[in-house]
Amino acid sequence: MEAGLGPSLCQAKIVRQERFLERALAARSDCRKPLFDALQTLQPLRARIAGELSTVESLRGLEGAAQAAYMRAYTALFAEALGFLRRNRRPPRDPVNACLSLGYTLTHFEALRCALAAGLDPFLGFFHEIAFGRESLACDLIEPVRPSVYAWVWELFRSRWLRPEHFKTDKGACVLEKTGRARFYEHFEGFLPPAARRLRGYCRLLARAMRSHVLDIPAADEEDEP
Repeated sequence: MEAGLGPSLCQAKIVRQERFLERALAARSDCRKPLFDALQTLQPLRARIAGELSTVESLRGLEGAAQAAYMRAYTALFAEALGFLRRNRRPPRDPVNACLSLGYTLTHFEALRCALAAGLDPFLGFFHEIAFGRESLACDLIEPVRPSVYAWVWELFRSRWLRPEHFKTDKGACVLEKTGRARFYEHFEGFLPPAARRLRGYCRLLARAMRSHVLDIPAADEEDEP
């Protein structure tokens, strides 16, 4: 895959992060400072990505800085009772992280399905390093969709569709109870279709870009001629 696709991926992700923070700012004036500070950080980072001829390594650094700023604002949006202070996983240790992890897993599976349907190898990524057993391309494809997962999870708790009593702790992991799982999946059915359309669009664009760079190999070399 081409590393040149990385800047577009990072820009798309940061743009969606900014849009979510702007919506959250309009809804939560009590969180104005962390939300405003994050926006002030994200905007110049996005401009740097747009203006620089970056390596994959430097792009990862800029994306990481944007994600860190975004998370500082995102955690401020949740009630203290949820215990959501930072991103954690394997296992997730609070209700918000439990929902983020499950949402990412389901979205990753959809990206994998879309990549295969488009004839792409889901293990060959261009932003995430290729690693044994990891569908790196699927990881790449969901990056611009991650802010949508974050926004959707916020709405789950903001609307009180999910509440602390829908979760339990099992061997150090925070997991959804039966009622919570039913409510989660019911709501996810509404989230998935637009996310899947976006992923299919990414796959079509990527497949088209790859086809345009395929070498025109002749059917027979000169030495094959009689």
